[in-house]
Amino acid sequence: MVIYKPLLGEMIRQVEEYILQKDLSPVNYNIEIKSTPEGDNIYHPEVDKFCELVYNEIKSQLPMERVNIQSFDFRALRYMHNHHPEVVLSVLIENVKSVDKNIEELGFQPQIYSCYYKLLTPELLSRLHQI
Repeated sequence: MVIYKPLLGEMIRQVEEYILQKDLSPVNYNIEIKSTPEGDNIYHPEVDKFCELVYNEIKSQLPMERVNIQSFDFRALRYMHNHHPEVVLSVLIENVKSVDKNIEELGFQPQIYSCYYKLLTPELLSRLHQI
C-alpha cells in the first residue's frame, strides 16, 4: 500500500466525489496556509505566490462561500485580505499578546479570531464579542 499526502486539489476532488456518491450535503472547508518567512522558497513558495496557488486551486473547484482560510502567518492573511477580499479569513493565534495588539499587527479585523484554547479566558471571550 502506498501512502502519501494528497495535494489540495486531490483532496477537494475526493471529498466532492464522495459527497455526490453518498448524496450528502455539501461541506465547508477550513484550509490552513502553513508558511513562515524562514520557509519561503525552501518549504513553500514566497507568500504571494503560495496564496495565489491556494486561491486558484480552491476557486477552480469550489464556491468561495464554502471556504475559510486560516493561518498563523499574518503575511498570508494580509495578502488574501488585500487581493481576495471575498475570502473568509481566520487568524490563528498562539501568543499572549492582546487581541487589539494582534489585530493591529495583522492590519485588519479578520472574520474569525482563533486563539489557542489554553489562552481563552472569560475576559478574552468578552473582548472578542465586543469587536
